[in-house]
Amino acid sequence: MSEEKLPDPRLSRRQFTLDLPTKITGIVFWGMVLVGIIIIVYMLHVLEKQVQEQYQRNTDLIAYEVEQLFELTADPDQAMRSIESRFNQIRMKYMIHAIEFTYQGKNYLFGQTQPDDKRIETDLPFEPQGNTGEIRSIQLNVYAPRLEHRLATFRKNFLVSIGALIFLFGLILQQILQQVISKPFLKMVLTADKIADGENRVRFDESRHDEFGYLGAFINRALEDLRQQKRELESSREALSNEKERAEVSLNSIMDGVLTTSAEGRVVYMNPVAERLCGWTYEQARGSQVSKIIRFVQEETGLKVDNPVETCLETNLVTVLEQHSALVRPDASSVSVEASVAPMRNEQGDMIGAVVVIHDVSHTRRLTRQLSYQASHDALTGLYNRRMFEEFLEAALINVKEEQRHHALCYMDLDQFKIVNDTSGHMAGDELLRQIVGILQQVVREGDVIARLGGDEFGLLLENCPLSKASDIANKLREHLVDYRFVWEDKTFEVGASIGVVGISQDNTDLASIMSAADLACYAAKDMGRNRVHVYEPTDASLAERHGQMHWVTHITQALEQDRFVLYRQVIRPLRNP
Repeated sequence: MSEEKLPDPRLSRRQFTLDLPTKITGIVFWGMVLVGIIIIVYMLHVLEKQVQEQYQRNTDLIAYEVEQLFELTADPDQAMRSIESRFNQIRMKYMIHAIEFTYQGKNYLFGQTQPDDKRIETDLPFEPQGNTGEIRSIQLNVYAPRLEHRLATFRKNFLVSIGALIFLFGLILQQILQQVISKPFLKMVLTADKIADGENRVRFDESRHDEFGYLGAFINRALEDLRQQKRELESSREALSNEKERAEVSLNSIMDGVLTTSAEGRVVYMNPVAERLCGWTYEQARGSQVSKIIRFVQEETGLKVDNPVETCLETNLVTVLEQHSALVRPDASSVSVEASVAPMRNEQGDMIGAVVVIHDVSHTRRLTRQLSYQASHDALTGLYNRRMFEEFLEAALINVKEEQRHHALCYMDLDQFKIVNDTSGHMAGDELLRQIVGILQQVVREGDVIARLGGDEFGLLLENCPLSKASDIANKLREHLVDYRFVWEDKTFEVGASIGVVGISQDNTDLASIMSAADLACYAAKDMGRNRVHVYEPTDASLAERHGQMHWVTHITQALEQDRFVLYRQVIRPLRNP
């Protein structure tokens, strides 16, 4: 099978036609023709008048020569013989066909007339030789071609001569233009064709000392400049390509999403991280309005926030996304982000777009929320811990001082928790605490604060609740716990609780005092038989006694510590170091 030949790329281009010299020749030729026609018309007009005048003058000249012949001889026969011998000369000289005249009653015709000849009549007076003073006259007829025929012949011969001259002039002009224009022009065209085909070393002829030589030198210098610029451009393009590649590698390697826009807010570039964060591929997003690709909302409320990209493009200033914002994806999912937008400017300082840097902080915020939750909640029950409970209590005390409101604090201690731990283990105790939380949440009001303060101790802050209402809630809670049965494996346990209640008003706004009072009320409930509610009253004698006992316990403990120090310093240390 023969190989299929590929078409020559040079043949696929439009074929060049060297028609400029032809056009120039045509312009010059037809210009000369036009001028020649004008000249010919004028010359024909002049020459025709001359022919007409010569036509009449020839008749007079013929008559004059015949007159001379008659005057030279007195013998008519001799005169006729002279005319006959001279007729051919006369005929050729004056372009006539025949002459005719009558002399002494006898008609004489010399030559041969033609049917369309024009007869020109003229009188011929003469004085014969020897007859002095005698004037004779004869009628002379000259037969000559018609003036129209002579003019037609003249025009024909004149036009043929002029045509031959014009043709000869055209040939000479063509040869001159070919040498002066066609050949150097064709040589330049062929050189340009080679350069167009990629032969960069080919140059135009500069050896001529005319315009073509100057033009060739000028184009050669331009080609050298272009080659130099091309080399510099290729070098710059290569450097730019390397820089672009390094920049793209860097942008693709960083962990932040990077997106650039035009001055009109249309997406120009996105790195892979930006594609993942926004949920759009670069091909999908390219050329789209950035407000369609990037939408931010408040992370907690879901309300739309101002797009920092639009703000940056409007103000030409660096813009930062509001805190606690999230980026919404096309599938309605969102990711916690931080973003900053900076304007991009050209060398003249005009803004040509913006660069957006998006940082994924979902993991950080998740850890922050987790740490915050762990710092404020109990790991076992999920309730607030003691530190967070005290913060809520401090806020409530400020509220009491500023707005004169009334709150209540309940301090609860489980009565049978130690039995469950001792008989069934800590896992059973932990499960009991988790189930107790469900009971507490069923009883308390919405907005009340529940916290685990210790092992089996719980705190309940009842905001905007008078002391009587708080006592009712505490009793209701105690009743739910009494009715509750905790089952672990094959054992069933009854659970009760001792609850101390203390009111919070402007009379007692000290956190330590309130916590101490609630703790005293709880222990008072335990001392009075457990599974009961005791409301703290400052005038309560049993509570005062309990508070005094606790005060003495503290003093005794401090004294024992001091005695141990004195015993060590005065007895044990001297024995060790005799």
